[in-house]
Amino acid sequence: MSATLATVATMVAATANPVHNKVTLYGTNHLLVTPPQGTVINVYRNIVQTFSHHIIDITPGATTILIQPKTSQLQTFIKLLEHAKPQTDLPNHTRIQQHFIPVIYNGVDLPHVGKTLNMRVETVIQLFETATFTVGFHGFTPGFSYLTGLPNPLNQILRHPAPRSSVPSGSVALAAGYAAIYPRTTPGGWNLIGHTKHPMFNTATGPSFNIGDTVKFVRSVDDIHS
Repeated sequence: MSATLATVATMVAATANPVHNKVTLYGTNHLLVTPPQGTVINVYRNIVQTFSHHIIDITPGATTILIQPKTSQLQTFIKLLEHAKPQTDLPNHTRIQQHFIPVIYNGVDLPHVGKTLNMRVETVIQLFETATFTVGFHGFTPGFSYLTGLPNPLNQILRHPAPRSSVPSGSVALAAGYAAIYPRTTPGGWNLIGHTKHPMFNTATGPSFNIGDTVKFVRSVDDIHS
């Protein structure tokens, strides 16, 4: 394992590739990788594809990637991570799924979103459905996936100053440049624009969405005929 890392490190040094990412020690046994803005998902893909045998756990976030390495050659591994480029061409065996999520647009904040943006409610819905979202990272609660790609001006809508004490499971929401689906009933401060019956988390298989998956929201037939 160590020899493999050393060999790869020598090859990277020989090509004189520029440093792409900032890598710092986080705690006593984790590394925090900060890629250039807008490249977290693709750098994450490269790291998983190239260094999976040297990693115990890896968790992407909005702007960083947290890694628990299992190699003893930590400084060598840091150098390799600094040079990890965004990976846009996925290997054939990589499974990136596209999800189509039916939505009933009955969210209590839908009129607020329209009023804030000086848009008709129907225009808000149509704009929301034009987007192809990408699963950027998971957080908050199991199955809560942060979806990037919220179009302008919907990406200008902020969280509520005070969160609600209870947001129903299946609520489709947006805030601060992201869209999401609440996997279970929890407190929350996002703007609720609709509801879906699509399950977001399974105790046996985990989240319904994987990092890098794409998501399209479509109007539910129950909404069309209501």
